[in-house]
Amino acid sequence: SSTFKDMADERDHIAKQVMPKLKRLCNERDVVLSFVDLRWGITGEQAQQSTMLLQCLREVSRSNLFVGLLGERYGWSITTEGSGYSNNDLLQRSFDLAQREFPFLSKLRDRSVTEVEMRMVLQHEHPGEPKPAFFFLRDQYFIEELPKEERHIYTSEGAQSAQKLNALKKDIQKSGYPTSEYLRPSLVTDLIADQLKEYINTRFPEEGVLSTHEKESFRHNVFGRSLRKVYLPIESTLMELDMFLASQLVPSEDLKHENKPLVLISERGQGKSALLSNWCARIRDHH
Repeated sequence: SSTFKDMADERDHIAKQVMPKLKRLCNERDVVLSFVDLRWGITGEQAQQSTMLLQCLREVSRSNLFVGLLGERYGWSITTEGSGYSNNDLLQRSFDLAQREFPFLSKLRDRSVTEVEMRMVLQHEHPGEPKPAFFFLRDQYFIEELPKEERHIYTSEGAQSAQKLNALKKDIQKSGYPTSEYLRPSLVTDLIADQLKEYINTRFPEEGVLSTHEKESFRHNVFGRSLRKVYLPIESTLMELDMFLASQLVPSEDLKHENKPLVLISERGQGKSALLSNWCARIRDHH
């Protein structure tokens, strides 16, 4: 999580340099690493439909680990400062929609989207245990290294935004979560990589590598989950599978599949694995 335009370099470094290294390490430990950028993943359609904030908070809620970056920009908020004023109605609608699922937003409606994401972690406004989190704060004097014509991208939106940002940074520093400062975008890469490597080594030690059988089962489960992310069921086909299962459990003359094997056939890529994965998941959920 971070603000957008002023953190473009950091996001680029993380995606291209940090994540490949961490994914290799996780693969060695039989761990699946999924990287979610809370800005790049939001489509223009989601923004216009006011679902942007809701989608971001859902991603934070389901994540296992949170990384936050801040510079001198406060981010998109309901304000009369700067150019964000023209989008106030859109953001109001986003808060209205997200607040139905995340009631804690009622006390943060004057805050930026970035602060809301970070407060969700800092204040444990999500199900389950507190999340591991790492925060990285860019040195305010980095702006002086930039050409004058680019500095407006990195400076605060106004006095109110600067005040809220400073309060957020102080709360982060007092939170007990690991918090590091860095001088410029190129230097944050090693900081993030080193701290997340240490976390992975602690959480998933090398001696905890799975057995051959466990690896095979783990990979099947991961593949199965990937097939269940987006799926439009064909109820008639699922019903046929249900009837076949019932015929094996409770023999009856009325069930035509009794004592017969079920063979699922189609051309390659037509969705056989997705069908069976989603059907099995539905059976587990109901039984």
